[in-house]
Amino acid sequence: MVWQVLGIKSTFLTGVAISLLGLAISSIAPSVTFLTLSRGMLVGFGACLALTPITFLLADWFPWEHRFHVLATSVRYLVNPLGSVVFVNIFRWINDSFGWRYNFLFLITYGSCTCGILVPILRHPKPCESQNTKPKKTQCSDASWSVMSKTVIVVLWMWISFGKALGLTAFYTIMVKYGEDMGYDSLTATHPLTAEGITACLSRAITSFFGDHIKGYFLHMYVVCTALLSLAHLLLPFAKVPVAVIMFGAVVGAGQGPIVAGWYAACNEVLGGESVHTFFILLLVSWGLGRTTGSLLPGLIVDFHQEYSLLFFILGTSYGSMAVSLLVIIELNRRHMSNQKSSNFFTQPEKRVSPPDKCTLDKNKHLSEVESVLMQTKHDQSNLERKPLAVSTPHIHYTYEEIQPKRN
Repeated sequence: MVWQVLGIKSTFLTGVAISLLGLAISSIAPSVTFLTLSRGMLVGFGACLALTPITFLLADWFPWEHRFHVLATSVRYLVNPLGSVVFVNIFRWINDSFGWRYNFLFLITYGSCTCGILVPILRHPKPCESQNTKPKKTQCSDASWSVMSKTVIVVLWMWISFGKALGLTAFYTIMVKYGEDMGYDSLTATHPLTAEGITACLSRAITSFFGDHIKGYFLHMYVVCTALLSLAHLLLPFAKVPVAVIMFGAVVGAGQGPIVAGWYAACNEVLGGESVHTFFILLLVSWGLGRTTGSLLPGLIVDFHQEYSLLFFILGTSYGSMAVSLLVIIELNRRHMSNQKSSNFFTQPEKRVSPPDKCTLDKNKHLSEVESVLMQTKHDQSNLERKPLAVSTPHIHYTYEEIQPKRN
C-alpha cells in the first residue's frame, strides 16, 4: 500500500496537497462541469489518501484489544455532522459577503492549518506506549480460509458497502423533492433531513462511546440496522402525513449512524480478524461507487417511472439483501471458528521430555547423596532412642533395669 512505501507523514502530506490543489482549482472553475471534476475527484481522492492512513495509525495506537479501540477509530465519523453544522453558517456568511469562490480559499486555509498541527505528531507507537491492552488470544491452527469462502466474503462485503452508500445518498438526493411532490412546503420537506442528522449524530455517539463493550458483535448490529432500514423503506410509500415522513428520516439516521461509526471495527470481524486494512479499503472503494450511483439512480427511476414507490422498493430490497449477506458472513465465520477449534483439538503437539544434561545429572546425584546421609542419620537417632542405657565399670556391667531396684 502507498503509506507502507512512502510512510504515514509523506502519504498524509501527498493527500493534503492533492486536496488543496483541487480546492484551488475549484476557486477559479469556469463551469459546473469543471467544478465537479476539481471538487469531486481531486479533493475527494486527496482526502481519502490523507485520512485512510490516519485511521490505520489510530488502530496502531489503539489496537483491537485496547479498551478504546472503537472510540479511537470512530471518533472521526462522530464529528463529521458537527463540522457540517458549523461550516454551513460560515460558508453562508462568506458567500453573502465575498462570493462563493472564497469558500474554497477558506477551506484551503483551514486545511493548511490542520495539516501543520497534525504532521509533527504523526508517528507509530513504540512498544512501551501500547497501554491498556489485554493480551491477545491467539490460536495455533492449521485451519485456513478456503479460496471460495474468501471470495464469497469479499464480494458480499463490497455489496454491503456499496448498498449502504447507495441508500444513504439516495435519501439525501430525493427526500426534499419527495416531500414537495407530496404537497409539503419547502421547509417541511427538509425536516426528514434534520431528523436524520440528529438521530445519526446520536447513534454515532452511542456507538463510539459504548462500542468497545460489543466488540465481536458489530456484524450482528449491522444485521439489525439493515433490517430496520429495509422495513422503513418498504413502508414509506404508505406514509401520507409529514410526521410519518419525519419519523422515516429519524429511522434512517438511527440505522445508518451505527453502520458508519463502526466501519473499521466491523472490518475486524469480516474475516476473523484477517486482512483488516484490505477490507477497509474495499469498503471505501465500494462506498464511493455507491455514492456515485446513489446520486444518479433516484432521478433516473423517478423520471422514467414517474413514481417513488419503485425507488423505495428497490432500496428496501437492497437493504434486505444486505442483511442476508451479513448473516452469510457471520455463518461462514462461525463455521471457520468451529473448524479451527476442531483442528486445534486433534493436532495438539505431544509433550516431549528432553534428556537431562550433565549439570542436571550431577545435581541429582548430589541430592541423592544428601538424602542418603539424612536418612542414615535419622535411622541412627531412632536406634539410639530404642537402645537400653547401660552403665559400665571396669569389673561389673549393669543395665539400667538392674540399677533401678538397687537405688530403691
